Amino acid sequence: MMAEHPEEHKKSAEHHQIAADHLEQAAKNHRAAAEHLAAGDHQKAAHHGYTAYGLSSHAQYHAQQAALHHSHEHKTDEPLHAHEQPGK
Repeated sequence: MMAEHPEEHKKSAEHHQIAADHLEQAAKNHRAAAEHLAAGDHQKAAHHGYTAYGLSSHAQYHAQQAALHHSHEHKTDEPLHAHEQPGK
């Protein structure tokens, strides 16, 4: 299958990797926010919380792009499930 359209597969793989990287960074920032909150430092907690939110949101875009590629690839035109929709 890779030989059919390698550029599309490469793009999809990049979207998966970027999504994974952003989610890992977001998790670290969520943990840091929780630690700062526990220590009473609301300013640092807010910084890490907003950073985590931004990374998560951006990861969702890349995950959606990768999922849509798979949907197209398998000719299902399957819409994203309700729990996969933005904001769910």
